[in-house]
Amino acid sequence: MMVLYFFTLLGWPLSKWTIIIGHATFCITLILNNVIARLGQLPRNIDEASADLGATPRKTFWRVTFPLIRPAVLAGAILAFTLSFDEVVVTFFLTGRDKTLPLLIWGRLRQGISPEINAVASVIVLVSLVGVLLSNRLSKQVTLSG
Repeated sequence: MMVLYFFTLLGWPLSKWTIIIGHATFCITLILNNVIARLGQLPRNIDEASADLGATPRKTFWRVTFPLIRPAVLAGAILAFTLSFDEVVVTFFLTGRDKTLPLLIWGRLRQGISPEINAVASVIVLVSLVGVLLSNRLSKQVTLSG
């Protein structure tokens, strides 16, 4: 609701871009939670060891830190996609004239439940389940062998 107010204050017309920004706003916390938790598990001395071996901070990030947090980034991204895939509330408030899958389903539900709705809902549940399971598996990957 606050994002809708923000876009109204800016004078932006509601469109697919406002939906994307709104979904990114509420999904970024999922990715950040995973990455911050993974960073908390990393030993602090690996950056120092990399610097002692002559690596620049940029090279240390790309060759040491990022490969260790990559599973957390992927897990957060998959979880964010899974939650955003069937999000109706944010989409309902931030859509203009564009139709999205959740809004089409919502509109069809007013007429009653049909076999098409059941099929699409089954696919959404399956995609969500696979996304959550994959995210869970990536979150449990061991950061350092030892």
